[in-house]
Amino acid sequence: MIFLHENGKCQSVINYHNSNATLSISSKMEIFEDKTANYSVNEIINNPKFKFNKTTQDIPSYSFTKSSIWCRFKLKNTTDEDCFLEISPPILNEVILYQVFSNRIDSIVEGSFYVNSKNKAFKSNNYTFRLDPAADYYLLKVKSKTRLFIKAQLGSFKSIFFKTKKTDTIQGIYAGLVVMIFIYNLFLFFTSRENVYLFYLLHLINSGLFFLYVSGFGIEFLWSGLPEINSYFITVMALGFILSLLFVSNFLNTRKNLPIVHKLILLIMLALILISAVDILISSYLAGKLLNYVGFAAMLLIVVSAIKLVKIGFKPAYTFLYAWLLYLIGIAVQTMQSLNFIPTNELTSNTIQIGSAFEIILLSLAVGNKINFYKEKKLLAISGEKELLKQKESLKSNQKYELEKRFQEQTELVYSKNRELKKQNKEIESIHEQISDQNKKILEYNALLEAKNRIITKQNEDLNLHKENLEQIIDERTHELKEATLKAEKADQLKTAFLKDFSHEIRTPMNAISGFSSLLMDIDPEDKLYDYYAEIITNHTDNLLDLIDNIVDLSRIQTNSLQLKKVKFDPLRMFSLMHEKLSLKLKNEKKSFINLRLILPDNKDIKLNVDYNRFSKIIYQMVDNSIKYTDAGYIEFGFKQIKNSKDIEVFVVDTGVGIKKEKLEFVFDSFRKIEDEANKLYSGMGLGLSLVKGLVGLMGGEVVIETVSSDDADAKQTGTTIRVLIPDAIL
Repeated sequence: MIFLHENGKCQSVINYHNSNATLSISSKMEIFEDKTANYSVNEIINNPKFKFNKTTQDIPSYSFTKSSIWCRFKLKNTTDEDCFLEISPPILNEVILYQVFSNRIDSIVEGSFYVNSKNKAFKSNNYTFRLDPAADYYLLKVKSKTRLFIKAQLGSFKSIFFKTKKTDTIQGIYAGLVVMIFIYNLFLFFTSRENVYLFYLLHLINSGLFFLYVSGFGIEFLWSGLPEINSYFITVMALGFILSLLFVSNFLNTRKNLPIVHKLILLIMLALILISAVDILISSYLAGKLLNYVGFAAMLLIVVSAIKLVKIGFKPAYTFLYAWLLYLIGIAVQTMQSLNFIPTNELTSNTIQIGSAFEIILLSLAVGNKINFYKEKKLLAISGEKELLKQKESLKSNQKYELEKRFQEQTELVYSKNRELKKQNKEIESIHEQISDQNKKILEYNALLEAKNRIITKQNEDLNLHKENLEQIIDERTHELKEATLKAEKADQLKTAFLKDFSHEIRTPMNAISGFSSLLMDIDPEDKLYDYYAEIITNHTDNLLDLIDNIVDLSRIQTNSLQLKKVKFDPLRMFSLMHEKLSLKLKNEKKSFINLRLILPDNKDIKLNVDYNRFSKIIYQMVDNSIKYTDAGYIEFGFKQIKNSKDIEVFVVDTGVGIKKEKLEFVFDSFRKIEDEANKLYSGMGLGLSLVKGLVGLMGGEVVIETVSSDDADAKQTGTTIRVLIPDAIL
């Protein structure tokens, strides 16, 4: 087969005539970029559309690219020694040399340098190939998942050997510097136990990993059997940079000194982790570009943070700033070189390593300066503390008598307030006892009212007498509690407010009962108004009984004396009856324009086993609370079964005024209402949600409130959603 197509004629002829020196041919080769990375060597040689051109760069650089780069040159060796081709950097993932003859192509997939010359052999950490002088010309295929630039040199065994030895010596000095500083700071950490040394060691680990990759020593000595590790260069660099950021955060104490910078550092760490994931799972080319930008931004953030701390007098930041400036210059130069903003040459290709050498030396000094700085501050603090102790002792001796006198006065004042509080507590207990007695009497009155005409006269007399006594007692106690609340704390104020609301709430039905009872005495029993007035008396009596029953239940809940009685019942029927009752309440309160919706589960055979009365009271109080604070829109209530459990969730959703955020935490407090005290728009005593909370707690459940009020900036629709979770409720 004939391989030399017209396109395959190499125009670039390189003369090698000095075997004592190496010859850089990076700028002398012809270059073709295969952007598809799919063409074979035969297609490259025989297809005339592939045009090789002279490079304009000293060192051809393609930043992060998916392309395969083909280099072509012809060699004229005028020396008597074999000629070798050395390709660097070692982080290139794929380097193949094709030697093109007139009738064949020889390929060397991976160059090695186990060459015998006078019984001496060495191994280069770069890709090295022995060139066959009989070849017509040579093709070099280069591909990399990391930054791709091609440094190509020709030389004899001896010249490359001495160049490699010189380079290894320089790299060895840098490696020795890193190891020496690492051992020194490790010793300081074990002797001083200062955390800053430990974090500096993490930074040195990052510098060491970077050195092992870019120098080729890693694949030469550590992972020579696993060359694919070089494919994860971006991942290792990204995760290694996190170690350096941990050192920066610890050294500058950004959590305390620069909180915003601390958050930005955490954000950059997250970005570096994502870059590692992009490198492993998506594209190393994209990850490489992202690492350049994120790394450069992180370096700028570090320098700006150090400058800010220098301005506020943090002395260790001076040396720290100089160190990172040198490193930043190296990164900036190599970043611009990797992005093809500046030419690629020996200096720009190694600026990070040069800057890193100065940086780790200066940072080692900065760590020591920081320790000394804090020691000095600690000595000053100890001295200042001693002076303060002296002043304190002097102050104690001068003011001892006055402090003892004030202490005695405060003690007497505390005793006096305790006595007053005990007195107030006794009065409140007495009121509770009286309320309990009144409850019993009202129950008796309810039984008498059911008899209607037979005992209406006697009921009227008893209720009038009871009303007068109860109003007199409540007025007297309310007046006493008003005076007591001027000296009591907030809890006592709430209880006083309760008595005021209780007086109002109980007076309304009592006045109705008294007034309409008087009217019954003057009306003929056969008159239609007689039954109407009797129904009003009955309704107000029921309301009064519900009010007192709620107070008694709340009192029993607080004293842990309320016992639940579980019964089996149909919740669908109970909710339907509740819907009828609440719809009638809306009509009576002239709120029939509010849409009251009942939402029930599809399962019609569901049965509950809970305390029927207490469960219905929970639902009634929740919906009643929504009715009270809803002026327009709708109210939805109902229940649903929690999936794969015997738990149920009772919910009430309204479009009312909502609850302000600052008052949400008080919504379950007893005797407390959420509206402003200066503008009481809504009736009630503030017992509803407190009673719901207590009853649900006895059932082992929980109450959750979600609310949007007009104070919320993004509120489109005000309203409140109350959800009650009751466990093991389904039979």
